[in-house]
Formats: sequence, C-alpha cells, structure tokens
Amino acid sequence: MEGPAYVLHKLRWNLSLRKRRRSQLDKLNRSILPPAPADLEGLRLPLADFINQIQNTYTGKPYAGRTLLVRAASGPQSFDLDCGLSNGWHDLLVGQFKVEDVLCEHMQIAEEPYVEDVARVLKAHLNRIERDDARMGEPR
Repeated sequence: MEGPAYVLHKLRWNLSLRKRRRSQLDKLNRSILPPAPADLEGLRLPLADFINQIQNTYTGKPYAGRTLLVRAASGPQSFDLDCGLSNGWHDLLVGQFKVEDVLCEHMQIAEEPYVEDVARVLKAHLNRIERDDARMGEPR
C-alpha cells in the first residue's frame, strides 16, 4: 500500500485508535470516580485534564539509578508520536536504562493476560539485578 491509499489507511487507523483510547479512558474514569451529583457534574474535572495539569506543573529531577521502562507496544504503528526508545525519559533517567515492550495496547497492560507478561519482565529484570549485585558483592 502506498501513496494516498496509505495516507487514508493511516488516518483511519489513527482515528480508530483514538476512539478506542477515549472509550478506555472514559471507562477508567467511570470506574475510579464516583458519580457526581447532578448539580456538580459540570464542576468535576475529567481525569485526563487532571493528569495533564499534574504533568504541566511537576518538574522532575534527573535520576542516575537503574530504571526499567515497561511499555505497551501493539506494533510499530502503535505510537502517534515517536518519542524514541526512551519515550522521552532520556532527560530524566540518566543512569542505567532498559526498555522492555509488552505486545498490547496501552490501556491493556494492567489487564489479563498482558499483566502476566509484565510480571515476567519485572521478575527477569529483578533476578538480573540480584545476579549482578551478587557478582559485584553489593547488597540489595
């Protein structure tokens, strides 16, 4: 597929992805926040806006320790914006940095069966740290 057909396919796919993410975010919002009384409905801040405000006001400091980024990646086209291997964390995570992908959508990473994949990745990573520390004689 190439040319205008490819562009149209990509636009349709992105629109579909945004609808699925919006639906999943709405579902999450309903499960976390209790229903607001009718007279307060307009005052409740949507979860996405609240998270956005936190991100805009918090300034992180560089971290030089070991870090593991476990990210959902349903395929090479799964990210609307390519932030690189570190997903934009490279300015803050300046120490040993490892990325592991779990093949799923972002909102599915904490759900069965994908959460088992996350657990396997974390266990393998922690075992590797334990072995490395034991070799170097460092306490955990």
